[in-house]
Amino acid sequence: MLCRLVFTVLGCVPRSPCLQRGWFSGDDVPLQLSCSVVAGLAIASTTAPIDFARSRLMVHAHASSGTSGGGTASGLAVVRWAVASEGWRALYRGFLPQWLRCAPYTVLQFVAWEKLCAAAGVRAV
Repeated sequence: MLCRLVFTVLGCVPRSPCLQRGWFSGDDVPLQLSCSVVAGLAIASTTAPIDFARSRLMVHAHASSGTSGGGTASGLAVVRWAVASEGWRALYRGFLPQWLRCAPYTVLQFVAWEKLCAAAGVRAV
């Protein structure tokens, strides 16, 4: 059920060719896997710019003081500078490793949640 909720939020359950062709039947593991990979993609897409700014901010703080924690730039200033000097694609540098880190976690989380709900007899959303 959690997988259907993810597809519903994305607005693609009724129109999904995978569901219309019968590739997935009910709430089975392939559906849960595909939903969790899409959720991992959404997580990586939304957090990549923040992770980029955090990393650059830490490097800037370390380089400006000689030790850690001495920088004066804010996260927003780092993002503005990066977009102005390197373009908006700079915010998504390192996206693939971040997604590869998020995807296995979401796969385990979704599949384990669905199996635990089924074992406990709880009907999710």
